[in-house]
Amino acid sequence: MKIYAITVVKNEQDIINYTLRNAAAWADKVIVYDNGSTDGTWEKINRLKSSVIIPFKQDDAPYTDGLRADIFNSFKSEMEDGDWWVIQDSDEIYNQSPRDFLAIQKGYFHHVNGKKIDFSFDLKNLESITLSGDFEKDLKYFSFCSPRAWSEPRMIKHRSRLVWETQNIWPNHMGLVCSQTIGIRHYPLRSLEQIRERWEVRKGVKERGGQLFDHWQKEDWKEYYAQKVNELVKVNSNIFEEIPLANTYKQGTIKRLLKSVLHGLKLLP
Repeated sequence: MKIYAITVVKNEQDIINYTLRNAAAWADKVIVYDNGSTDGTWEKINRLKSSVIIPFKQDDAPYTDGLRADIFNSFKSEMEDGDWWVIQDSDEIYNQSPRDFLAIQKGYFHHVNGKKIDFSFDLKNLESITLSGDFEKDLKYFSFCSPRAWSEPRMIKHRSRLVWETQNIWPNHMGLVCSQTIGIRHYPLRSLEQIRERWEVRKGVKERGGQLFDHWQKEDWKEYYAQKVNELVKVNSNIFEEIPLANTYKQGTIKRLLKSVLHGLKLLP
């Protein structure tokens, strides 16, 4: 079974080495699409180039999640039925190896949802923290997190008839979802300067006609930052069990039955 990680990145030079090395420990290939970095991220990616870490291309097209489809369509000829695609964002670490996760799952399913928690340093007490700008060195300060997690498709089983169109966030006909989620540690807030630059990048995406999620649509970066300050809770060893999901990922009985029949009869890929 092969696992290919799909990574789209822009201006993540402080964390990209750490996340790509972690992904390379469980993926057969980590394929990286740089969406126009200007901070040295693309140069770092190319220095990590190997048989596993693949710098795919750099293109500053307006961002949408559909950019991932470009990687899928460029590398799908290397995949066989039963292989897996894993979404590996540039500021995330899987709490468990996706390969190990798949090895212990039971039953019939086509994709796996993540349980993504935002981790952060203590935004209320910045004066007591001296951040180096090197994420791996600063990781010890990231002992706070959001009080809610988000679930979305993150692991997709390859099928020869699977279609992923560039205008779509996910492939067509995702199929049955796994009954379990895989934990994801998300690190979107890593310093005040990085938060400001992140907000400005996403503001630019909107101005160019790209995709912008609701939680970034604030008047300025300080408004976004202030919201996050008041939400954080302390991390503990059971955080993935204790933090609730803000949305649901499970499919109802009738929907699952219908999908099982349609996929079983190969009326859907």
